[in-house]
Amino acid sequence: SGGGSPQDESAKHALDRIGEEVYKEVKSEAEQRSKGELKAGVLFATFSGEELAAFSDPCGLIKNEGENLIRARGHPCKKDTNGNDVDRFSVKEQAEYDNKKMKCSNGDACAPFRRLHLCNKNIQQIKTENITTHNLLVDVCMAANYEAQSLIRDHPQYQEKYGDSQICTVLARSFADIG
Repeated sequence: SGGGSPQDESAKHALDRIGEEVYKEVKSEAEQRSKGELKAGVLFATFSGEELAAFSDPCGLIKNEGENLIRARGHPCKKDTNGNDVDRFSVKEQAEYDNKKMKCSNGDACAPFRRLHLCNKNIQQIKTENITTHNLLVDVCMAANYEAQSLIRDHPQYQEKYGDSQICTVLARSFADIG
């Protein structure tokens, strides 16, 4: 059968090769356009005027400096705008969100419940004049860390109420909502 490169033993291999070439080209163009300005690292992040240069990875920073970050930015999972703790897994909260976003009548299919409150309160506190890609990276990682911890901790009681809920599905939906 001619025409194909020897590396293209199958259609899948051909598509994988083409996809890799496109990825490299797009990545290179994006890096040239941004001139590296979109790269972020926690080494360059600051909170309350202090550099966090002792940490090169967000997980180490959150593990060792989590309490200081919470004092500086607020706890990602606590308190609504009125200062009240939020039961993020209540049917009322989920249904309130769903009713605002969609109509589920006449037997139409509906998306599963979403949470109205996520562990992203620290991100909501960011002042636009102080934002840097480095600080944003820390805030997003902190929100994701606390969101995952709260979901894993609360999942057993949620599963008791709603049966077949799988933690992977819960995590995927939460992180889609954070994004």
